[in-house]
Amino acid sequence: MRVKLSRLSMEGSTIHWFNLLLETEDDLSWEKLKKALIARYGGRRLENPFEELSTLRQNGSMEEYVEAFELLSSQVGRLPEEQYLG
Repeated sequence: MRVKLSRLSMEGSTIHWFNLLLETEDDLSWEKLKKALIARYGGRRLENPFEELSTLRQNGSMEEYVEAFELLSSQVGRLPEEQYLG
């Protein structure tokens, strides 16, 4: 049940990846899904994500930039308001 409900929180390329995973995995358990999600989207922990976030520049599409920004932001955590102002 959790595996099927997880689809509701996915969008964009993630939903396509998830649909392919459902087709290729005979019995996709919650544990298998968690491991696959971490391997695909969350396994990259940086030593200093703030440094990489502060030097992030858009080199490709806007979607690629936003994905990179969100990944780095999730690893930095909540910043003080002054930090957003530069």
